[in-house]
Amino acid sequence: MAVEKDSSVALFEFLKTLPLSSVSSLVATLLIFLFFVTSADSGALITDYLTAKTEHSPVWQRLFWTAVIAVLSIILLIVGGLSALQSAVIMSALPFTFIMLLLCWGLIKALRLDVLKVQALQSARITPRAIQNPRSWQQRLGLIMHYPHSKAEVTAYIHQNVHQAFQNIKHEFQRRNLDVSIREVDGGLLLKVDHQNEINFIYQVVATETRAPSFMLDDESSLSLKYYKAEVFLKEGGKNYNVMEWTQEDLLQDIIDQYERHLYFLNVVRN
Repeated sequence: MAVEKDSSVALFEFLKTLPLSSVSSLVATLLIFLFFVTSADSGALITDYLTAKTEHSPVWQRLFWTAVIAVLSIILLIVGGLSALQSAVIMSALPFTFIMLLLCWGLIKALRLDVLKVQALQSARITPRAIQNPRSWQQRLGLIMHYPHSKAEVTAYIHQNVHQAFQNIKHEFQRRNLDVSIREVDGGLLLKVDHQNEINFIYQVVATETRAPSFMLDDESSLSLKYYKAEVFLKEGGKNYNVMEWTQEDLLQDIIDQYERHLYFLNVVRN
C-alpha cells in the first residue's frame, strides 16, 4: 500500500474514501501550507526577538532569520528528505529541555519574589507627611464621586498635569545622581528610575476604560457609555486607583510614597 511506503500520504489516501475527495484534498493541502507558513513565521519572530538588542528590531533582521530557516529546511529536505528534517528537529529540540527547566526555575523564583514584594509592601512604613490630606472633606468627596470622564479629558490631564509632575520628580531624582527617564506608553506616560543591577522603579499613569457606578448615573441609557480613569500602574501591575484631577503635589507625594515602598522592598530582597 502507498501508506506503508510513505506515511506522509496517509491523510490524502483517507480523503479519497470520502465524497468530494479532490476538494477536501485541496483544502487539506491549503491548511498544511498555512500551518507550515505560520509556524515558520513564529519561529523567525521568536529568533528575531531573542537576537534583537532593542525592542523594535529592523525589518531586514526579521527577513534574515526567515531566510535562514527556509534555506536550512530546503537543504535538509534535499539531502535526506523528510526523515532527515524530522531527525534534525528532534536533535535541535533536545537542548531546549534544559532551557525549559531553567525557565521553570525562573518562574518559581519570580513567583516567590512577587509574594515577597506583597509582604514587604504590606509591612512598609513610609515617612509621615505633615499634612496627609490638604483638601477639605467636601472637596475629597466631590473628587471621588465625579463621573464621568471622557478619554480626551483623561489623556489631556495625563499629558499636562502628570507630565509636569513627572518632569519635576525627574529633575529631583537626577539631582541625586539617579538615572530617570520618561516615555509615552499606550494611553499614558511612564516614569522609570534605573537602579542598574537591582529592580527598577516603574510608575505609570494610563487612561483605562471603566464604567461609572449605576447609582451615580442620571438614567439607564448612561449605563452603556464608556468612561475613563487615570489609573496608576507599577512594575507589578495596576494599583486600581484613579488619580484624575489630582494636583501635582498629590501626584508627587504619591510617587514618593510608592518609591519609598519600593526602596523598602529592595532592602528586604537585598538582605
